[in-house]
Amino acid sequence: MRTRIGQTGWLAAGLALATVGLVTGCSDNQGMSLFRGEAPPAIEEYSVLYQKGGKYCGAKEELRLVVRDPAHMAFVPVGDVPVDFSNQMVLFVTTGQVYSEAYDVQIDRVWRQDRLVRVGITKVYPQAGEMGFPHPCSPYSLVVVPKSDCNVEGFVTEIAPPKSEGEAGGGLLPGGKGKK
Repeated sequence: MRTRIGQTGWLAAGLALATVGLVTGCSDNQGMSLFRGEAPPAIEEYSVLYQKGGKYCGAKEELRLVVRDPAHMAFVPVGDVPVDFSNQMVLFVTTGQVYSEAYDVQIDRVWRQDRLVRVGITKVYPQAGEMGFPHPCSPYSLVVVPKSDCNVEGFVTEIAPPKSEGEAGGGLLPGGKGKK
C-alpha cells in the first residue's frame, strides 16, 4: 500500500511541474515563445467612435458586414450614421429575423491582432418564459472604428445589390437588398 501511495505522489509532483510550465506560458523573460522563437502577436485595441443598436433593422438573416465606403453604407438599413470613410469604417451585425424582443446582439470590442481585425460580439437569447408575444424583429449593433485594410474575421465586405424592380424580392435585407 505504501509503495502505491509513493508512486502516486511522484506522479502528482510530475503533473504539478508540467502544469506550472503550461500556466506560465512557456516563454522566456523577453516575452519570446520558447517553442517557436517568435514574439507573441501584438494586439491593438480599436477605439469605438460611435455605437448604435436597436431591435428593428429589417434583416431577414444573420449578417456581419464591414463597410468602408458610402456606396456599401446604403445596404445598412439603420438611418444616419456619422462616419468619415476617409479614415473610419463601420462594422454592422444583426441576428436576422427573430420572433421576440428578448433576443439581442452587441459589439463589445474591436481589436487587431497581426493582420486580422477581430470583433467581440455578445448575443443574448431569451430565457424560458421570456419570449413574450411573438412578433418579428431583427436586433442589430453597429460601431464606427478607425479604418483598416486588414480582413475582419467573420465579416463580409460585399453583399449583392438590390434586384431591379419587377423581380422577386428576397435576400438578407429589406426589399431584397442583399444576397448571400
